[in-house]
Amino acid sequence: MPATRMKAPEIPKDAEWHNTDNPIRITEQFGKVVLLEFWTTCHVSCIQLLSDSSYLEKKYRDGLTVIGIHSPKYPHEAEKLHLKNTINRNQVTHPVVNDESYQLFKKYSVKEWPTIILIDPEGYIIGALRGTSDRDQLEGLIQKQLQIAEQKNIRCIDKTPIADQPLNGEVLSYPGRLYATQNKLYISDSGHNRIVEANIDGKVTRTFGSYNPGLLDGHESDSLFNNPQGMEKIDDFLFVADAGNHAIRRIHLQTGEVHTIMGNGERAKALTQVYDDPSQAKLNCPWALTNYKGDVYISMAGTNQIWKWQLSMNKLMPYLGTGQEALNDGPRQTAAFAQPTGMSGGEYGLYISDSETSSIRLIRMPDDNVSTLIGKGLFDFGDVDGPSYMARLQHPLDLQYDHKRQVVWICDTYNNKIKYLKLNNNEVFTLSLADLDEPGGIFLQNDILWISNTNRHEIVKLDLTQGSKTIIPIVEY
Repeated sequence: MPATRMKAPEIPKDAEWHNTDNPIRITEQFGKVVLLEFWTTCHVSCIQLLSDSSYLEKKYRDGLTVIGIHSPKYPHEAEKLHLKNTINRNQVTHPVVNDESYQLFKKYSVKEWPTIILIDPEGYIIGALRGTSDRDQLEGLIQKQLQIAEQKNIRCIDKTPIADQPLNGEVLSYPGRLYATQNKLYISDSGHNRIVEANIDGKVTRTFGSYNPGLLDGHESDSLFNNPQGMEKIDDFLFVADAGNHAIRRIHLQTGEVHTIMGNGERAKALTQVYDDPSQAKLNCPWALTNYKGDVYISMAGTNQIWKWQLSMNKLMPYLGTGQEALNDGPRQTAAFAQPTGMSGGEYGLYISDSETSSIRLIRMPDDNVSTLIGKGLFDFGDVDGPSYMARLQHPLDLQYDHKRQVVWICDTYNNKIKYLKLNNNEVFTLSLADLDEPGGIFLQNDILWISNTNRHEIVKLDLTQGSKTIIPIVEY
């Protein structure tokens, strides 16, 4: 808390606004609590904050004004269309300012993403909450300030307008990850909070989950998901990293039944707990799953870790990553990641797309030693091919190991490209593919590379033998 009361700096008049036709003035919010959320689109903790602020703005519409301040980390994030897509994808309904020049970031002395600034009903800064916030704590502060406003007889009860968000795409909305078999294609239809099962030609055969976000087990579309992402098929089961629910779900592909096997919808705070009963585990934004030599590995993006589920013993534990957001190589006890979002098993171990360091990492097994193949640090990124030690990516979200060609295929998401790392000489190249817009998922099945072209709401099929590219029409009857 500040020692003296300080008036909240005003938002610049020439600011770029989203989700409102009329710019919001802080000085015009007298009698209301104002919540400024400083965020960036790439960070998991920021996306989690959007969910909390959405809950609060709907509950306190007659006393709370929420304003998003988007201060981008990457050049791609500063683009107007990118921000609009992120707002739509996460169903943000409050006004958002694109603070691409960091004016407000500096005015409010913000040091990290995410940060919440609370402003009291008289326009003075109450304080700042940095990092992943506690929604209950925020709600308590809001309630207290509204009570004070009541006592001072200055409470404004005009309801804050909430912007409607249209459904995006036709059948798919911001598809995330893919999983392909010889005759089936499974798609994380993340914007619609469901898993789509289709034939290879794109005809939808079943859906799991409905358009509404939630955590509910049940049969096919009677179940509920929240921003599902990575998938892994083991025997007759499809396992799903249900990122928004901080849970792992299991779909029985013969019966269509969906069960929650890990997580209860709450974000985990512990980083070191070992679970002898995985059903009791609390997770934090699991993003990818891979079955490697009999164990299932989970990229826990919310805690910057890789977890390990030992199937033979049914034991779940943190495997790699101190929890610190950083790029540190070395043994498992000291290695650090920064929002790992993609995994793929290879000859020597697990390849990881470490999105916030724009890097590709390798966990060598069985010595559990981590090395960096591409990338340098949290704020080192770009669009550079060539020798891997010089190559630069921009927020890669997924990757696939290709034994036949001895390459690692990479979704270089914020560069709107598919790249590949040749393992025989450690050179990075870009595929010549037009019309990609933030590809967020990639899957190799035999000689077919399946690509989730996320912001175009489409699935791309790339035949690596023929070099042909096809957009697969996903058709739902």
